[in-house]
Amino acid sequence: MTATQDTENSELTNALLAVNAASELAGTLLAAVGDGISIQDKNFIILYQNRAHISMMGNHAGELCYQAYEKKDAVCPGCPMARSFVDGKIHTSEREVAQGDLLRYFEITASPLQDKAGNISAGIEIVREITVRKEAEKKLCQQEKRYRELFSHMKSGVIVCRAGTCGDDFLLVDLNEGAERYEKVKKEEVIGRSVRVLFPSLAPSGLFSVMHRVCETGIAQHQPAAFFADHHASRWKQYYVYKLDTDEIVVIYDDLTKEKEAEEEKKKLALQIQHVQKLESLGVLAGGIAHDFNNLLMAIMGNADLALLALPDSSPVRGNILGIMKASNRAADLCKQMLAYAGKGQFKPNRIDLNELIRDMDHLLQISVSKKIRLSYHFAEKLPAIHADESQLGQVLINLLINASEAIGGMTGDITIATGSARYDRDFLDRNSLPEHPSPGLYTFLAITDTGCGMDEETKAKLFDPFFTTKFPGRGLGMSAVMGIVRGHWGFITIQSEPGRGTTIKVYFPAVPEGKKRPRKIIQNRLG
Repeated sequence: MTATQDTENSELTNALLAVNAASELAGTLLAAVGDGISIQDKNFIILYQNRAHISMMGNHAGELCYQAYEKKDAVCPGCPMARSFVDGKIHTSEREVAQGDLLRYFEITASPLQDKAGNISAGIEIVREITVRKEAEKKLCQQEKRYRELFSHMKSGVIVCRAGTCGDDFLLVDLNEGAERYEKVKKEEVIGRSVRVLFPSLAPSGLFSVMHRVCETGIAQHQPAAFFADHHASRWKQYYVYKLDTDEIVVIYDDLTKEKEAEEEKKKLALQIQHVQKLESLGVLAGGIAHDFNNLLMAIMGNADLALLALPDSSPVRGNILGIMKASNRAADLCKQMLAYAGKGQFKPNRIDLNELIRDMDHLLQISVSKKIRLSYHFAEKLPAIHADESQLGQVLINLLINASEAIGGMTGDITIATGSARYDRDFLDRNSLPEHPSPGLYTFLAITDTGCGMDEETKAKLFDPFFTTKFPGRGLGMSAVMGIVRGHWGFITIQSEPGRGTTIKVYFPAVPEGKKRPRKIIQNRLG
């Protein structure tokens, strides 16, 4: 029995020693852990704290945890330890602790401790300080917010996409407000969809090829400004494409439409200025020549007239002098046309009804065209009157009619003379009028349409230049005189013509509203 007792005592001693060794090892390990560890019974009394937990929270062994840590009289709402005691699962929560001006953050994880029968007898709580992580998360969140705002509010359009499974397409991952605005799409409706389907105009532009090269090489590329047209809009765009570390492709693009339109407007304005300067130069030249030539003609015609008075009727030279007079009269008419182009013609303005003027000139108009041409009229009812010189308007009408007749030539054709009126705004006048930019308002127009050969753009641009003609040399002042007369009346001219499709020339004059007593004064020189 003694030997048996000795053996049992020895085994018990060894077991106690082993338990003590294990306890010391567990204590050493718990003490070495950087996280705070505490054990609480089911009444929330603190049974154990390791060194880190005491450093964080102070030594509170034997106290109620909610009193020791939170200075409360009851278990804290949402306490992870209380939840673990209820369902036997692990629960985690975060806690924010103010220490002066500083905030410290802790992550608390509670786990139940169970006996061999599975009954919960206590719980272990691990407290880890996560202040550094929370501060990093805050900074990351701030940076994310900052870059998201920059991304969203960039003037440029930005599209983020990734290569599709088929190899020749990309799927849309993200886009900013600029891209939504440019493409007239909503972000939530297009994310995840095919870029090729969403923006079909990119395929012929070559942008997909650029995106594939960037995807394969990782080298950023720039695509210069090009014109794009699709079902959304027609615009000028330039693209910059680069690759992210995530293998996503970013496309940044700028809409240069306004800049291009400004450039075109600048070019158009320069051409208009050149046109005005050309008209001014030609007008000054034509006016000067006509004035000096007219003075010479007066002397020639005066002397010829005196010679006729001195000669007897039977003189053989009377025919020669009459020939001089006839040629001088033709030259005087030519001077009048040149002065009209220069805006220096003598105008005698009156209130005129265009319909009545054309009706009164019917016989003259009929004999001014070929017999193979059918001349017809379309008069607008209640046509507003204009303030103009009747003889000058007659010259405009005859010159336009002769030009239309010559466009038809010896062929059978039709010429229509129509009248009408309309109110035109600034936009219409800027697009269709002469460089002088007449004022918006009510205009009465005269339209002459022929079925002749038509004109190309080059011919239309030179139509009103002095001495320009597509016929034989020695002609070319008729249409330039029309231009001078129309400008002198504050009007403008539009031309619609295509080769082989005939021509319509419309001449617009400011209408005189009923009851208006003082129409705008007709100027004598628009170029001088």
